[in-house]
Amino acid sequence: MATMVSSKDVKELRDRTGAGMMDCKKALEECGGDIGKAIEFLRKSGAAKAEKRAGRAATEGVVGHYLHHNGKIAVLVELNCETDFVARNEEFVQVARYLAEHIAAAAPVALDKDSIPPEKVEQERRIFVEQVKQSGKPENMIEKIVDGKMEAYYKDVALMHQAWVREPKKTIGDLVKELSAKTGENIVIRRWAALEAPSAAGLVHAYVHMGGKLAVLVAAEAPNDAAKSSPDFKAFIENVSMQIAAMRPIVVRKEEIEASAIAKQKEIFQ
Repeated sequence: MATMVSSKDVKELRDRTGAGMMDCKKALEECGGDIGKAIEFLRKSGAAKAEKRAGRAATEGVVGHYLHHNGKIAVLVELNCETDFVARNEEFVQVARYLAEHIAAAAPVALDKDSIPPEKVEQERRIFVEQVKQSGKPENMIEKIVDGKMEAYYKDVALMHQAWVREPKKTIGDLVKELSAKTGENIVIRRWAALEAPSAAGLVHAYVHMGGKLAVLVAAEAPNDAAKSSPDFKAFIENVSMQIAAMRPIVVRKEEIEASAIAKQKEIFQ
């Protein structure tokens, strides 16, 4: 017999999770009216549904951006979904911003553990094996200890396994799955880019255009600290960012164009 739940509890659960009303009601009934257990029930349910959505095409989305207050690091991250309707949803846009902020703080090197180059994984494992051997641990325990160290390594460097900087009890993978559960769509972190200032007298800038559909990162170096802090230098970086977004240059100077590309253009122009 299902537990009777109040509309007040359903509303509270919905406010805390963002899940649909009927999903909240079912979760409370399944968990005997316990809101804490119901939240966990919804998280597991959402994760299962997210796995089913994973094969669906996510071709819409936005570019989230983060620029640190000191102008020393900037990040862009592309977050994709299935429809433009969800891409324009404020919560979806906010998660893209959160992801950019997290990447700036946690500096992941890969999306998930399967995206880490195999040679890098093997290198880390060899290092851990040697460390454990030198610590004097019994031979029959080495493999198990190394496996544990590798899991900790994945959580340190792979974005989806990292603890979210805003809520460390949650991983970035959890954050994405919860957003998928709320929107009912496949949500995918497609790619990201981070840029640091080239020197103490340098600044970076993130420019986002077309409602989050186009974005640019620029790093520039001023002659000295005084020039770096001037409004003119900041305006210069902003203008360069907009120029790049509009014109799509491939290099900074003509000398940087590859000889093969120049030769190809000469063939076309002849």
